[in-house]
Formats: sequence, structure tokens, C-alpha cells
Amino acid sequence: MITQTYSLQNQEWSCTICPGFGSNIISLRHNGFPILREPETLSVLQQFPVLFGLPLLLPPNRTSGGKFVFEGQEYSLPINEPVHNNHLHGILHSAAFEVISHSETELRTRLINQGEYFPFPFQLTIVDQLLPTGLLRSLDIVNTGISAMPLVLGFHTTFTQPNSFSVSIGDRWVVNDRYIPTGEKAALTAEQFTYREGCILTGQRVNGFYEATAPIARIGDYLFSVDGFDQWILFNSDGKQHFMCVEPQLGPVNALNSGDYYRLKKGESYKFTLCISPNSQ
Repeated sequence: MITQTYSLQNQEWSCTICPGFGSNIISLRHNGFPILREPETLSVLQQFPVLFGLPLLLPPNRTSGGKFVFEGQEYSLPINEPVHNNHLHGILHSAAFEVISHSETELRTRLINQGEYFPFPFQLTIVDQLLPTGLLRSLDIVNTGISAMPLVLGFHTTFTQPNSFSVSIGDRWVVNDRYIPTGEKAALTAEQFTYREGCILTGQRVNGFYEATAPIARIGDYLFSVDGFDQWILFNSDGKQHFMCVEPQLGPVNALNSGDYYRLKKGESYKFTLCISPNSQ
């Protein structure tokens, strides 16, 4: 159930996880400081499921027209961004995960999908650990179907607004008026260059889709390091909502239509990791 939450804690770190709602880490604190944006209530989380904590996206961001073709067969996803005729963010962020084990510093959860969340069978296991150095989230997805599947996945990681940030971004994806990449890439603008080298936030809007040049971002006083991803998405709404989304993603936006996805073979597994720790620099 969405109302059931689990807590992890060690000497300096604490977090709260909601397995019944995408196994989202809805709170992460270091010596009491809130690193991730926390919902005031679980009903607020239900209303805005990708703007708090560490929501899981599969497929991430937008799929144009809610349709794609894989190995000669067409698949459909619900149009939940009707103003742009797109499918947006998948529905795994709201899926109920099963709790496998729980200790003071570790939670293991699992989701078995037979096609109800994404039209390919898979098993997804998430292990969250609080280490002395911070949070480590490991995610393992196994293709349990009889044939290959396209794998595109991301996390809409929503940080409380830092004073500054830097993200290892490369070229940006040019998008159309429906926020779908055109296939073209462009060099960073002068402002976007500061996103990579170090940006002081003063209420400005930050957004865009970027290739990753390294799996590292610095968010205020914290280091966000990931593995298994090749893109970064940046988003902070209008810049005045007191949050900053720094989103690692495997495959660019609309990858299911561009074909720029990872092809996960029958029985194959793929592992992602995310780590949040103090920035020692």
C-alpha cells in the first residue's frame, strides 16, 4: 500500500522509502539536512508523483504519439500529455513494489511486470543502502520474456534547490515545439556552459536534454554519481519552485522511436547505480 513507508538510518544519514509508490525515496537527509524534495503528505506525492524524491521512469520523459515499433511490431502507451500528444514518464513511478527484506540500513524491493506497466515482461529489483558515505541505490532489471526488449530508463531525481550545481553535460538535443528531439545536436550556449562548469542559481529557469560526458553531478554540497546511464535531463520548472531535477537517463528522449535504446536480450540483466554523498571538493 502507498501508505506503508520504510525507514533506513545510520549515524549521519536517514531516508524514507515508499515501496507501494514506485519504491520512491521520498526523503533523504544528511545530519538533518533534506537533500531530496519531500512531499508534505502522501496525497501530495500522488498528485505530483515525479516532483518529489527519486521517482523511477520507464520509459523516461516523452514518447511521441504514445506509439513505437520494436522488431516489426507496434506498441502503444497511454497519451498522458495530451497538449503535446505524447506519453510522458511511464507509470512505474506509481507501481507497487514487493518488500523482499528490510534492515536498519538496507531495503530490498522487487517488481514483476507481465506487461501491465510496460509491454515487455521483466523483473526489477531495487536495493537501497545507507552507507557511512551516503546513499547507494542499485537497480537490476532482467528480461523475463521470450524475446528481446527495448530498455530506456531514468530517474526524475528532485533535489531541494541548491545554491549551485554542475553536471557533466555534453551536446544538447535540439527539440521541436512538442519537446521531442529532432535528431540534431547543438553545442552548449553560454548559459548552458555554466551548467557544466558551475552555475549559481538565482531564480533562473534551467532545462534541457543533454548527452552525458561523465556520470557525475555536483548539487550544492553533495556529489551525485551514477552508472548505467548516458544522458542528463535538467529541469526546475520556472526556477521559482525551490527544487532542481538532475535526471540520469539511459537513452535520449523519444528513444523508443529514434531507435537509440539498449536492446536487452532474453534472460539478460542490466544494472544501474546511483550514489549521493558529500562533495569532498
